[in-house]
Amino acid sequence: MTAVSTNAGREARGPSRRELWRWFLNVVRPQRALIRQGLFWLLVNAGCRLAQPWLVMHAIDDYLVGGKIGPGFWYVAWTFFGVSVLEMVARYSQQAVIERAGQRALLRLRCQVFAHVQRLPARYFDKSPTGRLVGRITTDVEALQEMFSSGMVTVLGDLVFLVVAVWLMLSLNVPLTGSVMLMVPVLVIVTMFVRTRVRGAYAAMRGRLSELNGFLHEQVSGMPIVQMFGQEQRRQDEFGTINSGVCTAQLRSVRWESVLSAATELLSSFTTALIVFVGGGMAIGGGEGAVTFGVLFAFVDYMQRFFVPLNDLSLKYTVLQNGVVASERILALLDEAVEPASPGPVSYAHGRGRVSFRDVSFGYEPGHDVIHDIDLEIAPGESVAIVGATGSGKSTLFGLLTRLYELDHGSIALDGIDIRELPLEELRHRVSLVAQDPFLFHGTVLDNVLLGAPERSREDALAAAREIGLDEVVAGFARGLDEPVAERGKNLSAGERQLLAFARVLVLEPEVLLLDEATANVDTHTEELLQAAVRRLMAGRTSLIIAHRLSTVRRADRIVVLHEGRVVEQGPHEELLGLRGVYWRLHRLQYGE
Repeated sequence: MTAVSTNAGREARGPSRRELWRWFLNVVRPQRALIRQGLFWLLVNAGCRLAQPWLVMHAIDDYLVGGKIGPGFWYVAWTFFGVSVLEMVARYSQQAVIERAGQRALLRLRCQVFAHVQRLPARYFDKSPTGRLVGRITTDVEALQEMFSSGMVTVLGDLVFLVVAVWLMLSLNVPLTGSVMLMVPVLVIVTMFVRTRVRGAYAAMRGRLSELNGFLHEQVSGMPIVQMFGQEQRRQDEFGTINSGVCTAQLRSVRWESVLSAATELLSSFTTALIVFVGGGMAIGGGEGAVTFGVLFAFVDYMQRFFVPLNDLSLKYTVLQNGVVASERILALLDEAVEPASPGPVSYAHGRGRVSFRDVSFGYEPGHDVIHDIDLEIAPGESVAIVGATGSGKSTLFGLLTRLYELDHGSIALDGIDIRELPLEELRHRVSLVAQDPFLFHGTVLDNVLLGAPERSREDALAAAREIGLDEVVAGFARGLDEPVAERGKNLSAGERQLLAFARVLVLEPEVLLLDEATANVDTHTEELLQAAVRRLMAGRTSLIIAHRLSTVRRADRIVVLHEGRVVEQGPHEELLGLRGVYWRLHRLQYGE
C-alpha cells in the first residue's frame, strides 16, 4: 500500500530535484573509485589549459618584446610543449575513465530496471504500452549515461576552470577583468530564460519517442494483419503523423539549444572586442595601470578559453535536462509497486493439488468486479471444465490462481494453504498454465522445453517430449532438440507450438494444470492429437479447463458454468443439459439446435 501511494504521489507532483539527485548518486556510487580518477585527470586537464596562456604571456613580455631569445625562452617553450602533451594525456584519461564508470553504472541500472519490470504485476502491463517500457530501459538509460559522462562530471571541471581563470585575470589586471565580466550576467539571464523551454522541449521529445517506439512495435508484430487487410497506406500515414510529431519536438529542442549556443558565441565575440578596445588603450596609453602586450594576449586567450566552458555549460545544460527527464521517467517506473512477496517461508513438499476458492471477488478496476462470490472446491486429481460466455470471468480465475492478479476479496487455497502465503516461484511451479496462444522465446526447442526448469537435463526434456508426443515432431527437425525457434515460434505450426508448451509444463511436474483454450486454434485432426496429449498431461493431476468448444469438456469430471462472473451451474454434462439452464442454452447455440 505504501509503494502504491508513494508512486501515486510522485505521478501527481513528480519527484523533487533532491530525490532525483539522491537516486542518481546512489546509481553511480559503486563507481566512486573510477569517478575520483576521472576527476583527478579532469583537474589536471583544467590546470594545463590554464597554464598555457600564462606561459605565452611570460614568453612575450620577458623575451620576445625585448628581443632576448635565450635559454630562458627555450625553457618556457619546452615547458609549454610538456604542458600540452600532459593536457592531451589528461584529456584522454579523463574521457576513458569517466566513460568506463558511466557504462558500468548504467549496465547495473539497466539490469536493475529489467529485474524490476519482471516483478511488476499483470495489471501494470495491461495499461502500459510495450514501446514505452522498452524506451525506459534503452533510450532513457542512454540519456542518463550521456548526462553522467558528458554532463555532470565535466561540468565540475568547467566550473573549476572558470573560477581559476577569473582569479588569474584578476591577478593580472583588476579593471580590465571587471570590464570584460560585464558580459557574464547577460549570459546568465539568457540561460535562465532558455532553460525552462529546453526542459519542456526534451520532455515532449521523450514522450513522442515512446509513442513512436510503441507504434513500431505494434505494427511490426501485426504486419501480416496490416498486409492482409490492405492497411499499409493508412498505417504509413499514421506513422508519418507520429514521426512528424517526433521531428517537431526534436526541432524545438534543437532550436532552443541553438539559441543558447549562438548567444554564447555572440557574447564571446563582443567580449574579445571589448578586451582589444579597453586593453589596447591601456597598452598604448602607458602610465599607471598600463598593461603589457603579453598581459593583453593572456586576457584575450583566457577569455576565449573562458567562453568555451561557458558555451559547453549551455550545451551540457540541455544534456542535463534530458537526463533529468529520463531520470523522472525511470524513477517513476522503479517506484511502481511490484508483486507482493510472501510473508514467510511457508512451503509444502508433497502437495496433492486440492484447490479451494472461498468467497472470491475481483475487479480489474476498483468498484467494477468481474467475478463475484466464487466458492469452488476442487478435489485432488479432479478435472473441472469452466465454461461460459466471453467476459464471464473464466480466464480471470486462472489469473487469480497463479497470482498474476491479487485478490480483492476472499481467498484461494492450495492444499489448505492460502496461495498468498506461498512463495510465487513455488506456487507457479505447482500450478502451471498452458495458454491458447503459447509464447515461445528465441532459442532452441530444448531451451523452450526447459524454460521453467533450466536445472533439468536433456534426458528430462526428451522424456517429457515422448510422453505427450512431441518426440515425433522433434525427430522431423534437422537438429532435433537443438532446432532453432524463431521469434514467437513462427517457424512452427500451431500444433507444434502447443505440444512444445505441453512439454514445457510437463517438465515442471505440477500438481495443478490450467488449460486455457489449449486446443482451440488448430484443425480437427491436430486437435485429436492434442487431446490425446492433454489426456496424458492431465493424468493424476488436478485440472481446470477453459474451452469454448463444449465437445472438449464433456470428459471432465465436473463442468462449472459462469455467467456474468458468478457460478450459476455445476455438474456433469448430461445433468447440466437436463437443467435446461445456461449450459443448455450454450449447447443449443453452439450446435444450432
